[in-house]
Amino acid sequence: VDSTEEEFQRVLSSSLCGPASFLMIFAQVGLLRISLKYQTPSKPDSSASNMSILSSYSSSPSYSFDYYIDFLALLFSLESVLFILFQRYDTFIQAMGFFSLGLESTLPIPQLITNFRRKSLAGLSSMVLFGWLFGDSFKSIYLVFLMPNSNSIQFKICALFQLSIDILILSQSVIYRRQTKLDNAADQEEEEDQVAQQIDIDIDTDIDTQHSRLMIVDESTDHTTIV
Repeated sequence: VDSTEEEFQRVLSSSLCGPASFLMIFAQVGLLRISLKYQTPSKPDSSASNMSILSSYSSSPSYSFDYYIDFLALLFSLESVLFILFQRYDTFIQAMGFFSLGLESTLPIPQLITNFRRKSLAGLSSMVLFGWLFGDSFKSIYLVFLMPNSNSIQFKICALFQLSIDILILSQSVIYRRQTKLDNAADQEEEEDQVAQQIDIDIDTDIDTQHSRLMIVDESTDHTTIV
């Protein structure tokens, strides 16, 4: 009975991982497309020298969406070939598991480092942070306590590691909460100023357009009177 139950759990977990993985891939590709479409070029520090400004622009090239799709297609093809050649070897399967799960578990680390350097979490949504915590907590509880025998050690180690990073980011939100409020207020004020400037530009453009039309009408009237 125990072996049958374990086999059922293994089949159930494997059948759910496939669709969930593809759903996550499609969601991340969609987010990549949106971020590339609406990204704004980062402005270098005004106090930096001209050479450092030029190097900052040259060291951060902007790639098109097609470039990333080509890279993903190449990566998928390479992984498929490696899997076909070495799928019989358990060491290869274990290494692929550690590599993929380990890479996925390190995704919050850049956010953790950015928060530490800025001493602020401005720009990071609270819903995103709690979404990370909820998802990783549920995943860790499921893998470690509910299904301890249905998954390999890679899942447990990487899930607990990612959850620990989420907890560190949560602690940063408490430690840096004062600076985060100040930065969010400054960002909101800057956004309002940009909107006001855009409105002024639109008004000036409309005034210039109306003035040009009036001049054309006046010139046409003068020409008719002379004739």
